[in-house]
Amino acid sequence: MNDEFHKWLDNTYGNPNIGAVKAVCGKRHDYLAMTLDFNIPGKLKVDMCNYVKQMVEELKPEERGKSNGSCPWNDKLFTVSPTSPRLNAHKAERFHRVTAKGLFVAKRARQDINPAIAFFCTKVQAPSNEDWGKLQRMIKFLEKTKNDCLILEADNLEIIHWYLDASFAVHFDFKSHTGAVLTLGTGSINSKLTKHKINTRSSMEAEVISMDNIISPVLWTKLFMEAKGFKIKQNIIMCDYVKQMIEELKPEERKKSNGSCPWNDKFFTVSPTSPRLNAHKTERFHHITAKGLFVAKRARQDINPAIAFFCTRV
Repeated sequence: MNDEFHKWLDNTYGNPNIGAVKAVCGKRHDYLAMTLDFNIPGKLKVDMCNYVKQMVEELKPEERGKSNGSCPWNDKLFTVSPTSPRLNAHKAERFHRVTAKGLFVAKRARQDINPAIAFFCTKVQAPSNEDWGKLQRMIKFLEKTKNDCLILEADNLEIIHWYLDASFAVHFDFKSHTGAVLTLGTGSINSKLTKHKINTRSSMEAEVISMDNIISPVLWTKLFMEAKGFKIKQNIIMCDYVKQMIEELKPEERKKSNGSCPWNDKFFTVSPTSPRLNAHKTERFHHITAKGLFVAKRARQDINPAIAFFCTRV
């Protein structure tokens, strides 16, 4: 099949003026700063170590900060200080160059730096000293992990897994952030990180917006695989709606039932003498019911009777 494809490429694009289309055979290929290694049966190793080392060398050793390099960012990644002074023209140009290099590698072999790069891309027009410190932290992490490579392996080519999450109101303007990863087994084939364009009132709304952000690549990936001859049986999106609902109540607030059923025979019984909830608890009741209504119409229809009753009580 590869030989036939090579002949087609040569007949289509090769000519005496620019030469014939050449083919490289074997289990190791160099392509666009990547080394694609197929020597391990059933696995692909994507090596961009030399490229990462060049990125690290963009900053002198004394400029790489004093971080221990355990993580390319911390919980203050999206925090923006309006009083932090802007970088001078020379430093701003270096910040832009390192970010551009990071964007290239973060889409390929080093997707672990994607959140940091996604933030830096929003700051290249006017980076500050605070942003430079965050860049130093990422470079220190890359220096410590410069020999890391991406290993891809497929457990089942008929099942696609997407992992989705939203970080609620993490940006300075209180907008949320989407994170999603595609895998067929081992290693991330693709990842998507994006800042929301609108504000949301709850983490549940942020999750819904995140779903909307990734639904296009989710559907496109399935169609692409099917066009390549693979019959996709399942296209799964893993998200934590139910976990968020549970965490709305503290452990000590959850009733001590055995959890065998979401209701009992007295579920629809209403006592006219039961005191009403205070405003805070009423708001929480409403909030959990809204989340339950969303998930009950989709993945957890087993809680539908309970949610139907709660909707009459909000």
